[in-house]
Amino acid sequence: MPKIEWRRPNEISLKKELIGFYESKVDIKKLTSLQGSDNILGGRISQSTYLDNRWFLNAVSMVAAEERQFDLVTLKDDKEIQSFREKGLYVFRFFKAYTPVFVVVDDLIPTEELADGQPIPLFAKCANPNLFWVSLIEKAFAKLHGRYFSLQGGTTDEALEDLLGVSVENCFIDRDMTDVAAFTLAL
Repeated sequence: MPKIEWRRPNEISLKKELIGFYESKVDIKKLTSLQGSDNILGGRISQSTYLDNRWFLNAVSMVAAEERQFDLVTLKDDKEIQSFREKGLYVFRFFKAYTPVFVVVDDLIPTEELADGQPIPLFAKCANPNLFWVSLIEKAFAKLHGRYFSLQGGTTDEALEDLLGVSVENCFIDRDMTDVAAFTLAL
């Protein structure tokens, strides 16, 4: 493991004016000219070489692709909770045994330094280096489970149940028994 330093997003990002949670706080047209069109939103995520939690990141990326469900995990529609973000506090709603559990984390993210001295998140991160939603959700999920390395191994089904609070069902769709996770989103 490298030397770990806990830093806030404004200490990690090279473009402070572009820092955001899931979407940057600037106009999309301006953002495209600054960064290129493939990296505007935070949908693409990268896994760490230090923690094998693909199972969780797969589930998170599925939930993030469904805006309504992602908003429920991040409590986007709760104005009071959203006001905490300005103070560096984030609240996420997970489930344990189908019971909602709210986890509060600060915005300090474990980082390592690259050879050029630039800090990057040590564990999961967005392809867009100015967005920090993946690092913060991962931190909250690690807190729910006791520590980061508790996320070392699991199934996407388990993570989806913890993120959505619904049962997950596997459907086998061909003779090779290709496993496809199918889940019903609560309406």
